[in-house]
Order: sequence, then structure tokens, then C-alpha cells
Amino acid sequence: NYDNYQINAGFYWDKTYSYYLFKNTILNNKMVVLFTILDSDTFKIKSGYPKLLNNTTWNGLSFTNQIDSAFYYKDDIVIFTKNGYYTKYNLKLKKQLPNYPKKIINNFTNIQSYFHNKITSSVNIGNNVVLIFNKSSFVEFDLNLIENKYINSKIANSIHFDINQKYPELKMYNWDAVISNNINLMIFFKNNKYYIYDYHLNKLMLTGSINRQWSNIWNINVNNL
Repeated sequence: NYDNYQINAGFYWDKTYSYYLFKNTILNNKMVVLFTILDSDTFKIKSGYPKLLNNTTWNGLSFTNQIDSAFYYKDDIVIFTKNGYYTKYNLKLKKQLPNYPKKIINNFTNIQSYFHNKITSSVNIGNNVVLIFNKSSFVEFDLNLIENKYINSKIANSIHFDINQKYPELKMYNWDAVISNNINLMIFFKNNKYYIYDYHLNKLMLTGSINRQWSNIWNINVNNL
């Protein structure tokens, strides 16, 4: 069952040289989120993972039963989205910033209505640019426009419908999650597959199977609940 390997969101944090991956699932008839951490050098799951996302593992995070997308913002802060809301979480201090969650519609300046109620995936590609997706449609969004209405962005804020025009050789549509090392690589996840793409070289570097690379990726240990 490929749902067993599905990844719903993720981001990269350069302070730990790690990818953080999240999965929405159900345990004991309750909606929960699992997370795991990959070492970016070895591509292996770190010891003790996966774990359940809760107030112990992610102190104060509001989105404990569903995460739609995540991306690194700046200054050790990651942004999580859920439906029409987002929150900021300080990774270094291990706490959610005060007065969050907030509405996307009110704080992502000039973002199209298509993304107001749902962001299905998002990824920071460097140079203050985040790609924000609703399924296969996406917009290149200036990070400086989050909670700031008074800057003139040089980024064309228009919706794109074919990611293959931006990234030749990718040859895929719609995915579950996408993460980036914020330098040159993106990893797209779809069902049981992952695709590593170098967006500076515009080249697909590797295609693999999640169950072969990480056979126990979501096998939660009862001691980690």
C-alpha cells in the first residue's frame, strides 16, 4: 500500500543539515501527524525516528492533526500551512511564534485567491523565492511579501500551470510534497516515488522508490508515541 510511504510535507534546515518530513495519518481513529528526519549527507533516517508530532516533540505547534505544506522562511523559522491558515515556528527556540496561526489571505500579499484556502505543497528555492502550489498549479512568491504590503517585488506574481516549462526533464504533474536544500536540489515525492532534481542544471538526477530507500520510514515505535 503506497499510502504507507506517502510524504505530505517537508523542509530543509541548514543548521542541522537535515530534511524534516511529515505524514498525515490516523492512529487509534484519531488524525495525527508523524515526522521523521533525514541526514542530508547520508540520506538516512536519524536514530529514533519517526515520531509523533505533539506538544512534546514540537512545543506549542498548532497543527498537530494535519500539515498541508512547509517551507523554510528565514532566521531559523519554518512556515507550516493548513487549509487557509499558516503558522511560524522557531526551530532554534523550539516554539511557535506568538499570535499564530494567521490567515493566508490576509498576510501573503497579493497572492491569488486560488491559494487562499489551500496550499498543497511549498518549497524555498533560495534568493527569497518560495514556490507555492495548489496541486500542479504554482506561483513564484517573494518571501518578503509575507506580512509586508509595502515593498515592490521584482518577482512576477503570476500562476504557472506546467512545472515542466520551468524545470525541463522533470516530466511529472502533481505530487504529495516537495523539499529543497535551498541551494540547487529539489526532491519531489509522489506516492512511493521520489525524484531528485537539480534546478540550476535543469536536470533530473535520480528517481527512486521510498519503500526501498526507507523501508521503515513511517513504522512508528510505540515508545515514540
